[in-house]
Amino acid sequence: MMRLLLTALVTSVFGFTFFSTAVLGDTVSNKEQGKTNSEKHNARDNQPSKEIKETVGNFLKLATNDAWLTEQGREKLGNLMGSEYGPTNMYLVVVVLISGYHIGEIISTEKTAEVAVAYEEIGRLDEDFYKFKERKRKSVVKFILAKNDQGIWRITSFGYDSPHIHWSNAVKHLEKLYHSAPDPQYRKIAQQIIATTKQPGKN
Repeated sequence: MMRLLLTALVTSVFGFTFFSTAVLGDTVSNKEQGKTNSEKHNARDNQPSKEIKETVGNFLKLATNDAWLTEQGREKLGNLMGSEYGPTNMYLVVVVLISGYHIGEIISTEKTAEVAVAYEEIGRLDEDFYKFKERKRKSVVKFILAKNDQGIWRITSFGYDSPHIHWSNAVKHLEKLYHSAPDPQYRKIAQQIIATTKQPGKN
């Protein structure tokens, strides 16, 4: 099967994405009050920073919509990544459809960070959006970040090679494909995806 290089396929449209992050409190216990200044400083440095959460959160908002499918969208994703890691040349081999995601544990040092992102997968589409395979499962992907010379956090790698897109955006794209080249298979796949999301407990 030919591998199709991502080009401008659709207009960026927001779908329904869901995410949440843990909020860290500033409460100091009696035990913590007895720590040295150095220990307190190191503890603060190891807490997830607002900048790390925002970088990963902004990436996920774009990526789970349809940013992977447009030149403009990939440029925006690239702005959140190190220059050598930009997604411009990423190939669309398989598209993973999701119903939501959650930003989980964040482990950070002064210069690096690792962020766990949990996805609710519902299935996969092939590169031509012409075949859908239901595959409901939870998956966890590790995002690796580094602070650049300007002190800005950038994503340097993440643990998948297939775009993760919300199912509603896939349905919209299938409808666009149908209107550009009327093939009943596109609408059939769209109906399969919608039916999958309507199963109890799987939305």
